[in-house]
Amino acid sequence: MKTRSGFVSNSSSSSFVVAFPKKPKDAADVWKFMYDSKDGGISVYDYDGLSHSQISSTVFDDIKHGNFKSATLKDLIELFSQRYHYAKNVIWVHGSIPDEDGGRWSEKLGRYFGFNKELLQELKRLEDRNNEEDRRGMSEEHRLIELSGIPKPANPHAYEGGIDPYTNKPYIKSQIAEAKKYEAAEKKFRETNPAYLKAQKKRWDSQHKRWDEVAKVRKQIAKADAQNFLDDNKGKFIFIVSYGDENGANGCTMEHGDIFRKVPHIWVSQH
Repeated sequence: MKTRSGFVSNSSSSSFVVAFPKKPKDAADVWKFMYDSKDGGISVYDYDGLSHSQISSTVFDDIKHGNFKSATLKDLIELFSQRYHYAKNVIWVHGSIPDEDGGRWSEKLGRYFGFNKELLQELKRLEDRNNEEDRRGMSEEHRLIELSGIPKPANPHAYEGGIDPYTNKPYIKSQIAEAKKYEAAEKKFRETNPAYLKAQKKRWDSQHKRWDEVAKVRKQIAKADAQNFLDDNKGKFIFIVSYGDENGANGCTMEHGDIFRKVPHIWVSQH
């Protein structure tokens, strides 16, 4: 099971910012804060699950592992900065609803997510601009490949064990060989053609510059949201822990079981 008292990125885990009434002295305190010292259990996805006391002991051990350090505004900003994602033609899983432009944020807007609406709109504008500029840049690179004169086979994506969608039959050896030859020629073109390399560098340079702009706005949004959480929980013990379902049934329950539902908390998915 993964744990943390500060922010560490992990692609298969979730972080939780939690506010307890005070710093716990032992697991019994945690059990009281989280479940009013009542027996019970939590399970998800048909796993056996964990009892309230087991969960409380795990959380206390994680707090202890972090030397009982309270999360700072800087910690929360660093963690929150990765939460703000906007896209169109997708369905997010955190209860967000489409806006007037048909897009969705990765979470439902509120006091701890996008509280500063002006900055959120600025981020949205930057994300839309970035997507459009990326499409333009990649379109130019594809155009150069099309003009390269490299013979394109009828089945450029044929592969061993694959099925031809037009005939519903397995790809034959000659189709696979032609696809491999085309792939190798295209790869060489991408790596050596001066015009292509220039276009690619232009897109990458622009992309990195735009990412820096986005990162600054994300941090500003995160600062407002994090400060709200700290203000609403003044005098409480605020900490960060992380759990991952890749660690088996227990990790899955800790991550997806809504274990902190009775105490103030914010869930940040890092899948």
